[in-house]
Amino acid sequence: MRSIKKFCLTLSVAILITAITVVSLAAPVTIIDGLGRVVTIEARPERIISLAPSNTEILFALGLEDRVVGVTYLCDYPLAALAKEKVGGFFPPDIERIIVLNPDLILADADYIHAHKFISALEVKGLTVVALKAEDLLGILYNIVLVGRIAGVEREAFTLVAQMHRRIEAVTERVAHLTEEERPNVFWITWADPIWTSGSGTFIHQLILAAGGRNIFGNLDGWIMVTLEALIERDPTVIIGVAYHGVSMPAKWAATEPRLADITARILGRVYIVEASLVERPGPRIVYGLEAIARLLHPELFVRL
Repeated sequence: MRSIKKFCLTLSVAILITAITVVSLAAPVTIIDGLGRVVTIEARPERIISLAPSNTEILFALGLEDRVVGVTYLCDYPLAALAKEKVGGFFPPDIERIIVLNPDLILADADYIHAHKFISALEVKGLTVVALKAEDLLGILYNIVLVGRIAGVEREAFTLVAQMHRRIEAVTERVAHLTEEERPNVFWITWADPIWTSGSGTFIHQLILAAGGRNIFGNLDGWIMVTLEALIERDPTVIIGVAYHGVSMPAKWAATEPRLADITARILGRVYIVEASLVERPGPRIVYGLEAIARLLHPELFVRL
């Protein structure tokens, strides 16, 4: 409960800071991106390319769809994103196609692949690239504010962040009274062979905590591979697997693997799926992911959510 209260306080402070800084900012704008690089945007960007689905969702949520001239093949939300020009995948993006589209801003990811393979290749062509990075909910909100500042839609960004904050707070307030014993032990499975899960330092971990659960591998850091023996020993009450278009092979494995027959989650029939795009994309829809997890962990508390 203390960690949730601390999270809400931190979030509230961040929003207060955002509110104070919501002013008209004339170009050029200098920012520090997710890779710690100082980047100057000389003029308000009018031709933006997104190299990650989460970036695309942020742009559309801020009403910038008319300025988006290119997205990846993975950018499938909102539906209007499907009509945008395609510039390859997350890996690899089509650098030649990007150059042809003549963008004045490229929103990349701070992922290792983008950071070490493609950003420099784009910058040597004279293109402006900003990398976004989010390891928790606060980082997601910060990215929305950052994009809003770069694009000159600060007020829209603040409005969106405030809306997200209210929905996050609606969840955390409902679970704040729970004792440690009332918080189910959760195993988050992203892959089954080998078994991969999410530890601390990830927004998945924070979603579990904010939704009123305990991450059984929260003592480990980042995205991690664990053994079957460790999973059985920690005996989760709930298992959640991500689904792609409604299909989740990891969750199916967890629900049918004979060696897991005696763990509590299997005995109680509490093996669930959550649509991957709601929880794996650090964008505005992360609040839907939080609400979905909360309903799975505490259906009695979230009947009306």
